[in-house]
Amino acid sequence: MATGATIRGGGFTNEMSGEESVIDRSSAFDGVLRTSRNLRIEGQAKGELYCDGTLYVDEGAQVNARVVSANIAVSGTLTGEITCHGKLQILPTGRVSGRVATASLIIQEGAIYEGELRMSNLDEEPPTTVPSLSVSSATTSADEDDDTPAPNTNHESDSSR
Repeated sequence: MATGATIRGGGFTNEMSGEESVIDRSSAFDGVLRTSRNLRIEGQAKGELYCDGTLYVDEGAQVNARVVSANIAVSGTLTGEITCHGKLQILPTGRVSGRVATASLIIQEGAIYEGELRMSNLDEEPPTTVPSLSVSSATTSADEDDDTPAPNTNHESDSSR
């Protein structure tokens, strides 16, 4: 029995060795699916998919769903709201579209990604505010450090100098 065998097309290692749920090419799924194992989709899936392992969307597969998974490898078509806590990999025949949140993204040559992307450590809370730098404060601080006299803008006589 081989352990740590590499699974075709994904570049991820299946530590469970054969522990995989499959929706085969002749099957279609519509609903909510939760699995603690890896999930391979060869056919069609709609609805919601929750996978504690790696989700594989094989070439020719079509998934239109809300997806939450530890890792995702796509060589088919994946559309929807996608949350990947680890690595999302879009392989050369893969197509992903929708709202994606992931910690790591790999798009191989030939792959297609279209949509909204948020990259961050999904276990951390996103920042609530982003500090901004105002142009006037940047100009003011730069002017204070400048030894060059400011131009006379009051249009009065320079006789006082």
